[in-house]
Amino acid sequence: MFGNLINRSSTNELYNLANKIGLENLIIIRKNKFNDYKNDYENIIINLDDISNGSHWVCVNTKKKIYFDSYNQIMPNIISKDYKQANSQFEIQSLSSEMCGQLCVLFLYYLQKYKNPDQAIKDFYSKFRDVYPNF
Repeated sequence: MFGNLINRSSTNELYNLANKIGLENLIIIRKNKFNDYKNDYENIIINLDDISNGSHWVCVNTKKKIYFDSYNQIMPNIISKDYKQANSQFEIQSLSSEMCGQLCVLFLYYLQKYKNPDQAIKDFYSKFRDVYPNF
């Protein structure tokens, strides 16, 4: 499904990947723009760097109020406390990997695909059972 897009994480490549898998109502922004767009888009991928070349991609689904970080770090202050962190037990990306953007696209796709967000999260993380066999 991901083909040659798997190692890229530019904004354009993330939009391209999202379009290919059918992810809708998406914007990709820097964290200092989150408050400007949080009421207009259901799916938001956020780069945690405000001004330079970018650092790490995280995402939220504003309708289901769910936050996802492949490094499993605590939510940044821009995300309100009424958001649920997708999983606070597992890190699915190593620090040497650059796949955080692609993981965000895939995670948001699962939330879009399932009506039940808990089932979406469970199915998404099940793809990583080789890393977390007890999940």
